[in-house]
Amino acid sequence: MKERKERKKLPADQRQQPITIEDKQEAGEEFADEYDEAICDEFNSILENDGPVKILITTQLKPPVKIYDFLREIMMVFHNVAYYPRRNMKLEEVYNYAKTLGFTHVMVLRFSQGW
Repeated sequence: MKERKERKKLPADQRQQPITIEDKQEAGEEFADEYDEAICDEFNSILENDGPVKILITTQLKPPVKIYDFLREIMMVFHNVAYYPRRNMKLEEVYNYAKTLGFTHVMVLRFSQGW
């Protein structure tokens, strides 16, 4: 307690600054360059794709009722999106179905119990 009171009495330029996580980090230019290249490589095929993007959305098996509200909002935001109920199909079957219909991406919505 005494130390706190004494620190408050000192002028701001003489007080010790707390050490934060950002202060502990070392500048790593090498890491940032490698990271940027990895991101570019990962999304390069998507970003350079000249054709339209078509997304097929499906859900987990036995989805909760609230998932459909979220699905409705996603469909309002994204264009060229279609919902396909999964029923008892395996994901591999859904992927093959999406390929035959000309979809470029498949999105699977899954929610845990805690939401």
